[in-house]
Amino acid sequence: MLAVESKPMQEIPKPSYPVAIIQNIIGRANTLYALIRSRFLMLFHRLPTPLQGFLVRHRWKVSIGMTLFLLLAYGYHTITQEPEPEIITAEIQRGDLVQTVEAVGTIISERDLKLQFPISGVVQSVLVKEGDTVIAGQKLAQLRASDLIANVQSALASLQGAQAELAELREGTRLEDIAVSEAELTNKEAQLASARETLISSESKLTILEQEASVSVAGLVGESQSIASKQLTAARTALSVFDDVMADADVIDAFLRGSAGTDRLLKEQRNRADSIIVSILHSGFSFQGSSDALSGLRKVREAVALTASTMEDLFFNLSHLPPTGSFTRTEREDRKTDVSTQKTNVQTALAAVDTALKNLQDATAAYNTKIAAEQTTITNAKGDILNLETDIRTETARLALKKAGARPTEIQASAARVRAAQADYDRAIADFGDTILIAPVAGSITKVSIKEGELLSTAYQQDPAITMLGESPYRIEIYASEIDIPKVQRTQTGSIELDAFPGRSFSLTVAEVDPAATDIDGVPKYRIKLDFLQMDPGIKIGMTGDVAIVTGSADDVLIVPARAVYENDFGDTYIRILLKNGALEERRIEAGLEGQNDVEIMKGVAEGEVVVVLMKQ
Repeated sequence: MLAVESKPMQEIPKPSYPVAIIQNIIGRANTLYALIRSRFLMLFHRLPTPLQGFLVRHRWKVSIGMTLFLLLAYGYHTITQEPEPEIITAEIQRGDLVQTVEAVGTIISERDLKLQFPISGVVQSVLVKEGDTVIAGQKLAQLRASDLIANVQSALASLQGAQAELAELREGTRLEDIAVSEAELTNKEAQLASARETLISSESKLTILEQEASVSVAGLVGESQSIASKQLTAARTALSVFDDVMADADVIDAFLRGSAGTDRLLKEQRNRADSIIVSILHSGFSFQGSSDALSGLRKVREAVALTASTMEDLFFNLSHLPPTGSFTRTEREDRKTDVSTQKTNVQTALAAVDTALKNLQDATAAYNTKIAAEQTTITNAKGDILNLETDIRTETARLALKKAGARPTEIQASAARVRAAQADYDRAIADFGDTILIAPVAGSITKVSIKEGELLSTAYQQDPAITMLGESPYRIEIYASEIDIPKVQRTQTGSIELDAFPGRSFSLTVAEVDPAATDIDGVPKYRIKLDFLQMDPGIKIGMTGDVAIVTGSADDVLIVPARAVYENDFGDTYIRILLKNGALEERRIEAGLEGQNDVEIMKGVAEGEVVVVLMKQ
């Protein structure tokens, strides 16, 4: 625990009796009076003669009045001035820090344990059957893990490669390696020159092909422009009829009674079609070439097709609307006739657009094929050039490094890659471990719901893979906040002090952490279940107590009170340091583990410095 002390910003001696206060006030008032009097005399000689005569005749009255006024002003200032702010500080010390998640726990009865794989997969083997007795940690079933095994092997190979690279740096570069690097660099430079020649040739061919295509299909482009404009008009006419139908109060009432919500979906579909048409018209709607014409026709077709689908859906829904008091069968048939006519018109328009699009595509197919081939060649050539330029820079740098030899920083970087590869390998091993179902406690198997070769998926609700009856009938159930839940992991230890056993602590281990939140009084909470490491015959269902789960610890670290740490608007963490000269310094820090009342400081402070915990008036 840090020692906290209170230190005023400035200490002002306080008189021990009233006479000292009066003397202090009179002394300061006399000094102020002398200064004001000298200024007054300077101004006095500048005043008019009659006013000077008045002041001379009543000089004692004026002096006494000024003195009383100054005394009253000074006294008022002394009484009403705000006190200096007081700060509460603490010295930064080294100590041990324990991070815990605390909550109220309740003893529940849960002998039936429902076990499930945390990942999807195909069952490879089931190693237990109903009635078997198992021990804690025993392997119960396993999923096929060929991909994960491959990941483990790949991670292992990466780790071994990183280790070999580190060993090579430490051993130094051989002359044979330098010769190989020089040959590789020469080869890359030759490939780069060839790729640049290919790029120039393909760009020239592409220019010629584009000019030929533009001249050949100029007539079809103009025809496509006319067809597109005409069919857009047909589509807008159909949408106008749609608006008339859906604005009819009888139709609206029929939809509300017979198919509530369908009218909204139809209007959304209609709005999407209209939005496409409006965007086409606002874009200028002028085809400048074959590519532009094909793109424009496709957009027009999209708009006409969506309009046709809208009218088809409207016709279908009108046909299934039941008659109402205001929406008669006759009115329904009239509306269907209107919609059917526009549906036919739009279908005809869609066929016309398709024909125009096919004609234009057929006319430009040969050119497009050649152009696409050349564009692919150009793209590939540009990609090859970029890759080769990168390779040449890399090979040049690698050759220079080999000639210069490894520096200490390079060896450190290689060692860091080894550590990263080791972490990937450890992660792959952990992923492989998720394919194995382990008994969390000792007990007996009551149900096996999986079979070898069966596909399991965590994306859908399903029965547990294996159900078992644990030896211990009791567990602890707590609910943690969304701030604390990321700190909690399975197998972490903790303890509970039951209200029925004051002063006695029972050891626990985390057994389950719910992946989804539970609403508790309108607040999302996450359920955690813990198992007793040792039971007591006096424990009963429903008993409650304070649970503390140890989620982290740090020994011999710099710690400060949690109240001294704050964040700015940019998310940076700061503390206030009280310097020896009394000034305050805001210092950016790197915070680590957070305890109940203290925070670990990993970077930015030194032991013995004084940190401001609280400032108050």
